Amino acid sequence: MSGYGVPPGRRDEPEIPDARSAADMRRPEIDYSAIDAVAGGDARAARELRASVAVIARRTEDPTLRELCLAVLAGRQSVRRVFEHPEFQQMSMVSLRHLEEGLARLDDEDREDLLARVGIPTLEQDAEFDLMEGRGLPEQ
Repeated sequence: MSGYGVPPGRRDEPEIPDARSAADMRRPEIDYSAIDAVAGGDARAARELRASVAVIARRTEDPTLRELCLAVLAGRQSVRRVFEHPEFQQMSMVSLRHLEEGLARLDDEDREDLLARVGIPTLEQDAEFDLMEGRGLPEQ
């Protein structure tokens, strides 16, 4: 039997293209979605990214983005293709705008508390900001 349940030489059903070979399917360490790589090997971040891709698949009205998300979750496409998709970029901009509006409504103390709780460095803690301001430059 071939990989799709059709005996060799019999082509009653169209073959479904798949980025993974049958041998690769037996090797669970191969991650064609690149989710683990994007998450930097952090298992929790990878789970959260997979969950986010699933939410996008459910919420988008764009059928091409939905199919791409499902292919990523099935391990047939890279999550990086989702990031490049115009509909994803539009959704991201709307979400970012809502986040900025919400943060702007907080007073300074509440904003700092929130950023500290979620682990986002504040400007005072951000080394790149220090470098831009001319502080903490390495001695030559």
